[in-house]
Amino acid sequence: MSPTNSEAVICTVPTLRVLLAYIICKWLQRGQITGTVRRITTWHSPVARQSLQRIPVGESGADGAGSLERWYRRTVLVIWPKWGHFSMLYTGPDGFSKACKDLPWLDNAKKQRDLADYILLTGAQSDARLAAGVVCELANNLKNVNLWEKAIRTCAQVGLGFVIVGNQVKLEAIEQFGFTAVRSSFELMLCGESQNLTRLRLLYVLAGGPCEPVATDKERVAEVHQEARTWAITHKEAALRNVKTPTMAECQALLEAVREKGEAGCTFLHETLLPQRFAPSLSTPGRSSSSSSRSRSTSDEDLRSSDLKTSVITQLLRAALMKTPVVPPEPHSRGGMTSPLERASSTVLEDRSAEVRNLTQLCFDLHSARGLFGVIVDRVLESVDAAVTSAHVRAQMDFNLQRTRPDVAELTTTLHRLLGSARSSESMLVEERRKKYAHDFTAEECAQSVMLPLVAFCAERRSTHPADIPDVAFKKLQKKAVKLYLDWVVRRPELFTRAEMTTLLKATALYADCEVFVSSVVPRLKSLNLSPSAIRMIIQEMAVCKSDLVFPENYAGPTLESIISEFAETYIEGVKLDTPGNIINALDCQRS
Repeated sequence: MSPTNSEAVICTVPTLRVLLAYIICKWLQRGQITGTVRRITTWHSPVARQSLQRIPVGESGADGAGSLERWYRRTVLVIWPKWGHFSMLYTGPDGFSKACKDLPWLDNAKKQRDLADYILLTGAQSDARLAAGVVCELANNLKNVNLWEKAIRTCAQVGLGFVIVGNQVKLEAIEQFGFTAVRSSFELMLCGESQNLTRLRLLYVLAGGPCEPVATDKERVAEVHQEARTWAITHKEAALRNVKTPTMAECQALLEAVREKGEAGCTFLHETLLPQRFAPSLSTPGRSSSSSSRSRSTSDEDLRSSDLKTSVITQLLRAALMKTPVVPPEPHSRGGMTSPLERASSTVLEDRSAEVRNLTQLCFDLHSARGLFGVIVDRVLESVDAAVTSAHVRAQMDFNLQRTRPDVAELTTTLHRLLGSARSSESMLVEERRKKYAHDFTAEECAQSVMLPLVAFCAERRSTHPADIPDVAFKKLQKKAVKLYLDWVVRRPELFTRAEMTTLLKATALYADCEVFVSSVVPRLKSLNLSPSAIRMIIQEMAVCKSDLVFPENYAGPTLESIISEFAETYIEGVKLDTPGNIINALDCQRS
């Protein structure tokens, strides 16, 4: 026996609620059911799950002969679109990637198109490149230009540009459908492309000769290539005149273009790119940058090719240097309650050493840009000084906020007594806070990861090519780097390893005179409370490099042997000579 008036819970998705009235009426008429729709909800809501409980219905016998209670399940109608099946199949964190892998292996084109719609719907924002790639490949295989355009139109909104699909997939689409059919898609990708090299590289490919056939033959490729070539040439000229500010890697690539293209490349960069982006000083008052530089390059008889190259290379490298971050940005949510060790262990410091060293090497390789070494030094020191200054300002602000106001009477009676020591005490507190915040601004870490390796690199270069590195700029960089690096060692002595000691020797002794090492480094190392193993490491590294260390002429300071002996005595005093290993190590330190 069933209830005469059933109740229905309609579970649907929000996008289908407009059609509910029509669907419900048809469902009730077809089943000849007198129903009451109690509520409309989504499938995953708590209301839907609670409404699936059984319905109790009570009955009584004739003349009160007895009673009966029966339970019925509530009638539930579930309405969802076809792609709802895919949302059930591909749930979880790896569901989207699994859907992309399964797409080429479905057994019929209809299922593939349905799954492609689901991939574009769910992956356009999370992983647009993967979604567009698999769907565009499917469109090429199915020869479905509408699906290709839909994939690009849906996924191009995130601004990936030409990298949204591979060049091979693009060329195959042009070959399959003809360029006219996919032109709107290419223009969408061109508008979203932010990288100079990516944009120009594809435009140069399309503006060149016909590509090798991918899915048809050479006649078909030649036929569709002319359409693409006309479009690419038009946009290539516009792209060259509107080059966006290059990144460091793009600056290096543009320098290579200057070297390969010779005078023509120099002329274009000097007349078009540099005035637009880097060298407003080339323009004169009342005239545009382009017209000024063009007049200068054509009318000045003293401007030879080498001068033009020097100007182009110098300005491009300056742009690369200005865009290269030296000190990493301050991490978020720095708190004062955690120790420096905890903050250091939770913060990953990006190593900028390779980027700065590559730029320095490029300046050395291009003879006309060797004068930029001073710019590199100034850029590094400016970044570090700004970090230290910011740390000091924050420390002073913190001190002023935390300082309490003393009682007036007490201040009056103790004014003269405290006058001599107040300033020194306040300076000590500010200095403590400055050291704490200096870690936040990574000045010492910058010296350890960027500055000292750069000094070691330049010292080695200076030993073989002294003309490349001005003495004044090198000494300035070396002095600042060594000071900040030793501050880092004082803060983090547990991280002072043998590799760090090797870098320190390269920067101060191996490829230069040992005066800086003896006068600045050795006293600071002696003052540190280093472990016996660290002291033994210092002795071993100095002993290995002993024959390569060079002292200046007329040097009257302590010898390397005496320095090693002092460290050996410190090691013997700090280690317990109660095991054969410790005794052997102590003897080795004395023999060094």
